[in-house]
Amino acid sequence: MKHSTLGIVAILAITLAGCGGGSVGNSLGLNNNHGYFRFVNGSADSGSVDVYVDGNKINTNGPVAYGEMTGYEQVGVGSHTIAVDASGTQTAIAGIPTASLTQGVNGGSYVSLVLVGEQHPTVVTDTPNIVAYVDTPYSTPSGGFAVNFHNAAPVTGTGTTTFGITSATGTQQLGAALNVGGVSQPVGIPSTFISPSETVSFTATPSNTTIAAVSLTPSQIDASGCAANTLPCNSGNLSLYFIDGPAASTAASAGPYPDGITASQTATFAGLFDANGQ
Repeated sequence: MKHSTLGIVAILAITLAGCGGGSVGNSLGLNNNHGYFRFVNGSADSGSVDVYVDGNKINTNGPVAYGEMTGYEQVGVGSHTIAVDASGTQTAIAGIPTASLTQGVNGGSYVSLVLVGEQHPTVVTDTPNIVAYVDTPYSTPSGGFAVNFHNAAPVTGTGTTTFGITSATGTQQLGAALNVGGVSQPVGIPSTFISPSETVSFTATPSNTTIAAVSLTPSQIDASGCAANTLPCNSGNLSLYFIDGPAASTAASAGPYPDGITASQTATFAGLFDANGQ
């Protein structure tokens, strides 16, 4: 299938473990005439990809590598056809079920499309798929920030997974436990929970055993404002996507691993600061 290009969309991501990147503000407001799609590459061995909605390429600033995501792309209300190709080719990522390549959107809805699974799966059932998440508009608390989680880790997250934040002030679970495909409501975190002199960790934990954690160092914390890629980000929401690594099960796959991924990586978070919503 030959795809045409359309639109100007910046691929911006903060990969909180692994890849680097920038951040972008995306306000989650309501408009009944259209909705929005955002794409996240959560497949560690599928390589960098190009993404098309109804034949129009949405990652016009470059391919989407593992752990990266696009900004929100405005689309019309109704059903849309999604295509995910190996970057720079017209070759579709094999194994994605046909049903997941069609996605509807309601007026004012924001939907994250996450590529999950592996081309050469460590677990036989962990094959490529696209999981859709309807993102919730949010309001950040006064003097703090908000955070929400998307469980997009099929191998490590097949059971319920809880997500939390830990600082010198203590540990706080953020919302109810999530199955794969689940997204939490945004939770407000007061700025008093963190300070520039400490490390803040986000964790994913089933059965009191931490699967993966990512720490934000003091250089990523701005206690007085909302500089790029910092907390508390008083005017925004940190959207975190929990994704598998190539060693997400108890044994690493044989590789090779693209985009600098190693066999020891089990799971991680990809994340992006969004501008304040409602």
